[in-house]
Formats: sequence, C-alpha cells, structure tokens
Amino acid sequence: MNTKKFLLGGLAGGILMFLLGWLLFGVLFMDFMQNHSRQHTGVFRSEADMVWEALIAGNLFYGLLLSYVIQKSDSRGLIAGAITGAVFGFLMNVTVDCMLYAQLDLWGKKALVADVALSMLSTTITGAVLGWMNRAS
Repeated sequence: MNTKKFLLGGLAGGILMFLLGWLLFGVLFMDFMQNHSRQHTGVFRSEADMVWEALIAGNLFYGLLLSYVIQKSDSRGLIAGAITGAVFGFLMNVTVDCMLYAQLDLWGKKALVADVALSMLSTTITGAVLGWMNRAS
C-alpha cells in the first residue's frame, strides 16, 4: 500500500465527507431528517453545542477508512472508486443504522432509509475522488 496516497486520500476523504455531510444533512435534507426523527428533548445538540472536535475526527477517520478500502481494493479511476465507495457506504451505513435503530428511539423508518441513501451518496462521491487520486501508481 502506498502510505502517502493513503494519508492524502484519508485527509481529502475526511474533508469531503465533512462537506458533503454538511450539505446533505445540514442544508438540503435537514428538515426531512428532523421531521422523521423522534423529538426527544435534549437528544440532538444545537449547532452551538455541537462537539466539533468529535465531528471532525469522525469524518477524518471515515476518510482514512475509505482511503484504506480504496487502496486495498485497488480501485483506480472515478468509476471504480465510485462503485467501491457505494458498496462500502451501503454496507457500512446499513450495518450501523440498523443497529442504532434497534437500540435507540431516534429515527423513524423513513429517516433510517434516507440516512443510508444520503450516506451512501457521500461515500460514492468520496470514493470516486479517492479512486481518481489512486489512478496512477
């Protein structure tokens, strides 16, 4: 594995995942997700109370994880990276979201499906970028 590509891809992937998460969940689909989530008092943090360090760290580690998968699968180019990102994103997010749905009363089923779809879209786009970055040896 090319360590430089892995680390650069992880950083680029983390930044892109953060921006896509903000766009998809914080702007475009924020109302939908709020309207299909359970409204328990004190569960969701306001933007002012958000733990930004944890959010940034989570996105960077997700970028590193996706960079690792792209490198190990030898996905080279936009299409190969997008396919790997889509499959990985779908499997990862269905896994986590189903376990959270089973244990926590936070989402309705529509929010769960939307979260999987939007998260998969994020990993598809990020996977395409990382595949493009991985295209040359």
